[in-house]
Amino acid sequence: MKRLKIELRQTMNMYSSACKEALTSRKKAHELNQWKMEEARRFEEARSSEEAALAVAKMEKAKCRAALEAAEKAQRMAGLEGERRKQAEMKARRESQEKDRAISALIGEGGYGPVYKGTLDHTPVAIKVLRPDAAQGKKQFNQEVEVLSCIRHPHMVLLLGALSGIWLLGV
Repeated sequence: MKRLKIELRQTMNMYSSACKEALTSRKKAHELNQWKMEEARRFEEARSSEEAALAVAKMEKAKCRAALEAAEKAQRMAGLEGERRKQAEMKARRESQEKDRAISALIGEGGYGPVYKGTLDHTPVAIKVLRPDAAQGKKQFNQEVEVLSCIRHPHMVLLLGALSGIWLLGV
């Protein structure tokens, strides 16, 4: 009986320790399950944060690319504008030089319009230009040309040629 009591006590102690171990194991399993759930939630948060960060990075990259393209376009346009300005300045300079040459070649003003000096085949010549609004008119100018083409005199100007119509003067 004593032996049975001792065995019973030992069995009860073993049962009690097995129950305690079962409770401890259950607690540990529950804690591990909670930790696992917490880690899964953290992992999901990290994954969604990563996706959001990648989306933001993609948007920023697109914005950066668009800004670079806009800057390149602006730079090309500035270069083209600079070229246009250079060409306009060169054209204005050429026109100014031509105007200066024409003004420096101006001898005087006749009844039909301005008279310029020039050269024709290395011969100094006077060039009469008929103004469209000339007081004496085109008919009288043409008559003067006809008369000068027929007359040869040491005190008269030799007529080398005449052009009718509107011509640009290249002095």
